[in-house]
Amino acid sequence: MKVLIVGNSVSQKSNTKEKVYPKLLRKKFKGKINVIELIRDGNSVRDFEKGTIDILHAHTPQFMVLQVGHVDCAPRPLKRGERDKLSGVRPKWLRNQIIRLIHNHRPSIIRRRGLIQFTPLPIFKTSVASILANAHSENCYVFILPITRVSTRQEIREPWYNREIKRYNDALRGFSSGCVRFIDQEELLADSIPDEYCLAPEDLHLKDFVHQRIADYLEKGIKGVLAANRRACPASLRWPGDSGKRDARLF
Repeated sequence: MKVLIVGNSVSQKSNTKEKVYPKLLRKKFKGKINVIELIRDGNSVRDFEKGTIDILHAHTPQFMVLQVGHVDCAPRPLKRGERDKLSGVRPKWLRNQIIRLIHNHRPSIIRRRGLIQFTPLPIFKTSVASILANAHSENCYVFILPITRVSTRQEIREPWYNREIKRYNDALRGFSSGCVRFIDQEELLADSIPDEYCLAPEDLHLKDFVHQRIADYLEKGIKGVLAANRRACPASLRWPGDSGKRDARLF
């Protein structure tokens, strides 16, 4: 059985390198799953789109975990093209001075310039829809992880962040169907606040216990989907090793 995990740095950073949910999920299934990772720090859903679709058609995974959103929805002081231009500024000392100035005045720049995002919501929805359509064409069941809320301190640095997280989560929730499951933050973290689950007050990455809960949820969810489909079509859906045929007749 193959599981494709698509995500940014949220899927690869925690207190302990070995306790991120992709690695925990491998351990839970004890070699019975092949986890294919497409995890890239700083990538938006548009950056992931083509690679994800290519993997879906080339490897036909039975399940996919989609973790996107923070890179897309975070309020920014610069547009992506402006940031690219800044990276090319020479001499280096001048570029560093500009970066320091932006860093020191980040909240006021964001408020003055208005909402700037790497992936505006309509484009975000179109890109996610494309990925999910291709997953459906390969009979791949999709779990969508929530965009976790950030701390008050981080939102001071990046105004409107939690408002945008809610809007983008609402969009992801809207894709829920018989073959797509959006996981609400409360299902994983109950009433925990960002100061309890984020690595630091201005760090959106998640602590070990959150990765453990994600892995626990995914294990239960995957087994639940497999069990439900065995009852519906026991001859066509088997646990890996039971048959030489492809296992992913989920729908």
